[in-house]
Formats: sequence, structure tokens, C-alpha cells
Amino acid sequence: FTVLVSSSADPDEVEGILVDTVQEYGNPRTGQQPLVALVDVTNSAFKFDVYYWLDVQQYDWTHVEGTFRKRIFKAFKERGIAFS
Repeated sequence: FTVLVSSSADPDEVEGILVDTVQEYGNPRTGQQPLVALVDVTNSAFKFDVYYWLDVQQYDWTHVEGTFRKRIFKAFKERGIAFS
């Protein structure tokens, strides 16, 4: 999934939050770490793509992504990071 943040954010901090949030879910496929890529930079935003691996027979990916988005929102709000 894609996350857009204000270009005033620290991209290393944003990347760390995204990786930590996905890892916190607790059940990525064994040996597979989430991948967060800064894929675009504009005057007003950083665009990150987040990739993760999940056992789709055990989890509904739409529910998982919704959980990720809520956790990301909370983490960004606590650190003053604005979405773009």
C-alpha cells in the first residue's frame, strides 16, 4: 500500500515507523521482512510504498491493511507527522 507524507517529515523516521508498524502485526510469513521504499519526492510530499507478506488463508488482507493504516495514523499523530 502507499503512504504520502508531508515533505517536511524526516524520511528516515517515517520509514522506521512504517516498518515497525507492519512488524508489530505479528504474523508476517516466516523469514520475510516488510519492505518500505521511498518511491517519489515532490515539493510537498514523500511517497512511500509498503510491502509485506501475509498468510492469506489465515488473514483477510483488507482487515490487516485497515489495522496498519490506523496504527500508522496514530504513530504519525503522536510524532507530529502530517499526511499529504
